[in-house]
Amino acid sequence: MARTETAKNEEAKTETPAVGGKKMVKIKLFRDNGRYKDAVYAAVNGESYMIPRGVEVEVPDYIAEVVENSIRQDEKTANQMEHLEAQYDQKTAAQK
Repeated sequence: MARTETAKNEEAKTETPAVGGKKMVKIKLFRDNGRYKDAVYAAVNGESYMIPRGVEVEVPDYIAEVVENSIRQDEKTANQMEHLEAQYDQKTAAQK
């Protein structure tokens, strides 16, 4: 089974005091030299961030939530793809 970003991510998240009315959290996104090397873009209501991988950064809690939701959805998609591939493999094996 392929490891998904959530499994590899090990995202560290710690809260810090509110800055300008925003509750800030520290996050660190998984980085490798392959698929997970580029910064991650996240935006809420016109406020956008490019979040580098492999570096702990502070972002508003709602931006961290957007990133977490995206990671969870990527994991669900990967799991669904694996399930469909297994079904396809079973059907083609039965036809041989």
